[in-house]
Amino acid sequence: MKLKTYTKGMLAIAAGLMMSCSSNDTDVEMDKPLDPKQESYALAFVSAFGQPDPNNDWGFEKKELLTYNADGTPAAATRGVFTNRNQYGTYYETPAPLTDEQKDVIREKFINISDRTDSLLKVVMNENITNLIGVEILKNTYYSLELAELEALVPQIPAEYQSDERVV
Repeated sequence: MKLKTYTKGMLAIAAGLMMSCSSNDTDVEMDKPLDPKQESYALAFVSAFGQPDPNNDWGFEKKELLTYNADGTPAAATRGVFTNRNQYGTYYETPAPLTDEQKDVIREKFINISDRTDSLLKVVMNENITNLIGVEILKNTYYSLELAELEALVPQIPAEYQSDERVV
């Protein structure tokens, strides 16, 4: 009970300290005149990029998908306008589905890559069967080897690795 009271008291003190340390000085007051630094920045911005469009909300307001100015021209589009622009098929033309010939070409390339990888692993395993690297490769690829290949490799495995159940 004492611990609960102590914990609640410490939480209350911590919350009080946090509240007393916070302030609202960072809030922007629109009626307040700009300080000299902000005023010089605003003048430099306008001289470099021109006067910002007063109708543009810079994406911080909810808008219809497309809005128009009073003269009928489309309003400048920003972040808030096209919220689903990452939906590829909605706004952009999607490519046609692959034909059977194109699929066969892709399958053939993957088969070739797989065959080259398997042959490379066999070479590395054969060269390193007397050390841990070759034994680990054998343990992970034994299912893809012929029985004759396994019979030739297993006797070459050092005794320190033969106690592994996947090697024997």
